[in-house]
Amino acid sequence: FAPGNLALPNDIAVDGAGNLFVLETKVRVQVFDSQRRPIAAWTKPAADDEIDFITLGAKDIVYVSDYFGNHIYKLRLLPHIGG
Repeated sequence: FAPGNLALPNDIAVDGAGNLFVLETKVRVQVFDSQRRPIAAWTKPAADDEIDFITLGAKDIVYVSDYFGNHIYKLRLLPHIGG
């Protein structure tokens, strides 16, 4: 998957700065700035995980969950992304 190209998005979240977090195909989270330019991406933490949901927490923390694997992952944003 090339940065900026989406493949089967299945959940989104938006932070206070207008950054858009897109969970796609249960394997990747892409982050777009308020102008919808790609600025970051994460892939799933383990080969057998399928990330299903995304939510944003305080202090630039992103949470993703693997429903069937019973995991919740906490991801930290890079300093230049958070608001």
